[in-house]
Amino acid sequence: MPKRFLSAGVFSGHLPVLALLLFLLFSQAAFALEVISGDTVYVSEPIQDDIFVTAGTIYVDAPVSGAILGGGKVVLNEPVQGDVLAIGGDIDVNSEVYGRLVAIGGTVNVKGNVSTNLLFAGGSAKILPGAVIGRDAVFYAGMVSNEGEVGGNLRVEGGNLENNGSAGEVIVKKSNGTSDLELLAQALNILLLVSIFVTGLIVLAVFPSLFTSTEETVRESPVRSFLMGFVLAFVSPLLVILFLLSIVGIPVAFFLALAFVFSLMVSVLVISYAVGGYIFRALGLKNHNFLAYIIGYFLFILAVRELPFGGWLLAISMLMGGGALYFAGREGFGRNKGWRLLAVLRELWPKFSGKKPPSE
Repeated sequence: MPKRFLSAGVFSGHLPVLALLLFLLFSQAAFALEVISGDTVYVSEPIQDDIFVTAGTIYVDAPVSGAILGGGKVVLNEPVQGDVLAIGGDIDVNSEVYGRLVAIGGTVNVKGNVSTNLLFAGGSAKILPGAVIGRDAVFYAGMVSNEGEVGGNLRVEGGNLENNGSAGEVIVKKSNGTSDLELLAQALNILLLVSIFVTGLIVLAVFPSLFTSTEETVRESPVRSFLMGFVLAFVSPLLVILFLLSIVGIPVAFFLALAFVFSLMVSVLVISYAVGGYIFRALGLKNHNFLAYIIGYFLFILAVRELPFGGWLLAISMLMGGGALYFAGREGFGRNKGWRLLAVLRELWPKFSGKKPPSE
């Protein structure tokens, strides 16, 4: 893996996203990974390779060469010879990282040494006593506590710093006129984005065909998918209201509302996956489902947040993804495991409505 970390001043306000994309695009680990997934994952035996782990809870209890970790809780208890990318709600680094550490999430606690650079974007971060960061430490967080040693510069953007340790140059930049409530809202926004991202990783691990078949539909029939998404976005709320008018229909209305919200979220995830897949194809690289999703997701979020027409881009993507999800689901009923849940719901339709289920 390359060990050199780009300077914070180069990126302006988008350092977390750009650094993550550079990490994924140019790291050797991005194209030679041992993939592990599950509800709770324990890496208990040494692995002489880079690992990619997605799970609700992740424990790295054995040495590995490099790691990309995505989960609700991430705990690193053994040394990593190369770089680490950790995305999750709670991230604990209790052992040495001999490359760079990039962390995105709710909280990060760094107890072990980091040989090169540390970059964190999220809610709060702590460098605990005894921890040594070899070079620079850069934080985009609401609250940062340093009780360790930073060999280079310690930089905090947008939040507060409690510095009881040592560092080279200490730079703290607060957003002008930003109140504590606004900082909390920003932190919650990051947590929401991370939660959606982790949800996508889990869905992709459990139902990969849901992503691949829907992405294929978007690619082959974008206009048709958009038009169907527009129709569904108009009809679905009306159906929810109609079912709410009767007591018997309330459970159906509740289910339809949940399905509508779920489809909107999945549509964004699928479009992200499609963007990543397009990049892989354009570069002539072999597609990797997880990496395509990760790269596409962060590029998509960056585009939505920063482009002047970002709101329209989000709306069009939701409609297109929702329509493609409908077509892919209709074609996939009962024929692959990614749609078995929908097939079961289809069988339950008569019990709720008293009518025959829609034809395929």
